[in-house]
Amino acid sequence: NCLTFATFGLSKYSEATGERCELIMAADDDLDKCADILVKSVYCLLQNNMRIGAGLLLGGIDDIAKGFSEKHGKSELYITEAGILPEEFAYADCGCYFYMAFLISEKEADYIRQNGCDAFEELLAESEADVIDINRPSIV
Repeated sequence: NCLTFATFGLSKYSEATGERCELIMAADDDLDKCADILVKSVYCLLQNNMRIGAGLLLGGIDDIAKGFSEKHGKSELYITEAGILPEEFAYADCGCYFYMAFLISEKEADYIRQNGCDAFEELLAESEADVIDINRPSIV
């Protein structure tokens, strides 16, 4: 079982985020903390006028949910294209893009910083990792 969280209204802040977009995130455990992580990460994005797009990393998860990274082995939020969704869902006719957010380990975040998001996503596809499983082992 999992629960999917989504922003509704983030697209109204396109001046801050760089484009009209919404975020979705699915998780299978510690649902209250996962929801809190997504909400507070979005708040941080808006407060700091950060551009949202594929390959964006957001750290500070333990500042939001103390002990989360130790319990689940995930320390950052990763934002990417909503590739697991049907193509017609990833972009709305009103000009709004949908991005997917999921939790990654510190090693995975370091890998992205060193090799780029394309290399990470290739590795992710090869490993067939379930990004909804917040307890999944690191793929790096």
